[in-house]
Formats: sequence, structure tokens, C-alpha cells
Amino acid sequence: MVRFSSMIKSILKTIPLLSKFSSSEIRLQKLAGLTNENYLIAIKESPKQKYILRIPHESTNEFINRESESLNTGIAELLNIAPKNVWQNTSGISLTEYIEDASIPNLNDSKKFENVAKTLTTLHNSKTVFKGTLDNQKIAKRLTQYFTLCSTKQQQTLKLEYQKALSLLELQPSLCKRSAVPSHVDLVLENILLQDEKVWFIDWEYSAMASPFWDIATLCNSANLNEAQSEVLLKTVLKNYQPDNLECLKHYLFITKIVSDCWQAAFI
Repeated sequence: MVRFSSMIKSILKTIPLLSKFSSSEIRLQKLAGLTNENYLIAIKESPKQKYILRIPHESTNEFINRESESLNTGIAELLNIAPKNVWQNTSGISLTEYIEDASIPNLNDSKKFENVAKTLTTLHNSKTVFKGTLDNQKIAKRLTQYFTLCSTKQQQTLKLEYQKALSLLELQPSLCKRSAVPSHVDLVLENILLQDEKVWFIDWEYSAMASPFWDIATLCNSANLNEAQSEVLLKTVLKNYQPDNLECLKHYLFITKIVSDCWQAAFI
């Protein structure tokens, strides 16, 4: 358990659901997080009443549209693939229902792999429209912003791969013609929770309408899927699969990896 800082006390007073409780009535536990401070909040008199409090680092707000995040999270809730977002303010501080007995899935388990693939298919095939778009021009701009924030030494290490990613992004529109679909955009394993056989996607900060290859490639990279597993995921999630889609996925695997590498170098 952690002590309540003046900042956290101030935040709790602004959340209607929690403002009626004193700090002595709430248990606070610090959780892992890279660009967010995350806390498990439990009401002492009601053990089942648990929430996740997320406090983003200010630097992330330059790259995240919080209005889009809030609206897209609401859509994902209606699709029953995201936990309920109880409260959120304009700076991205949020309170989300806690998913009890959940864990990050091991995609080497065939059943867990299948459940995650089905959930991603539900998202991509839904006839919903997310607020915001992520096209190749925006990806290139975001990648350049991340690269610019890297140290000189980091830039020297990443330069060749960064330039290759920019070149691939210029080629993609003619090579991988796919309509944008509602996408999580940051579908790393840490943002996937498995509760029995139920799959939840969390942290919809970067969500937007995007190429279906983006989520698929991000998940493949994060889970270290081999070529055969990646092909199965692609064929499961992608509508009207064609053999040349494998080559597109390879391009996106490279692009998403470099975007992630530059982001980590800039912010972590």
C-alpha cells in the first residue's frame, strides 16, 4: 500500500464516485506503468468495489487526443471488449472498473490465442466509427516527432531503420490498399487482459480509425509471434485475405517496431 500524496487526494476529490470517501476509507496500491502512474483503488467497506486510477505523464498529452480516447473507449465498452470507464477528465486522468482475476494472456496457448484473435476481429469488423484517424502521413509525422526527441546517441543507433520506415510508409498506400477500421493502435500484450476466457482490451489512448495491419502487426511484435502464428492471426482477423497481404504485414511489422523503438527511446 502507498500513502496518499496531496496530488492524489486532490484528484480523488474531483471524482464524484470517490469524493464522498476519506483517505482512511480507501486502499491505494501502486501498479506498474511506463508513461502513466497507475493505482488500484479499493473501498475498504466494500472489498469488491475496485477501480484503476490512471494519471498520465504530462508529456504524453502532446500526442494523445483525450476527447477521442474517451469517445472511442465508450464505443469499445458497448462492444463489450473494454472495461467501463467510470470517469475521465480532459487531461486524461481516468477511473476504470477493475477486472478481477485477470492476467496478460500467453499467446502460445492456442485457446488464448484464439480468444484474443476473436476479440480483435470483433473490434475490426464492428460497424462503428472511431473518432480520429491514423494514416501513413500521421504515422510518419509521429515517428519523426519521437525520433527528434531521442538523444543524439539514440538517433545514431536508430537512424537507418528510421529512414527505412519512412520509405516504407511512402510505399504503403499503393501496396496495402485497405479501408481503415476501428483500431486500438497500441495493442501490446500489456494492454490485453484475460479473465477466464473473456478478453478485455485496456488503455485506448491512441485508438483511431487505422489500417487493420497496424493492430495485427503491433500484437505480433509484442507477443513475439513466429511467422506461422502471425499468418494465422492475419488470416483470422483480416477480411478477404489475399496471399500478398503477408508482404504488407511484414512491412507493418517493421514500421510498428521502429515506431515503438523510437517511442521507448524518447520517453522511457
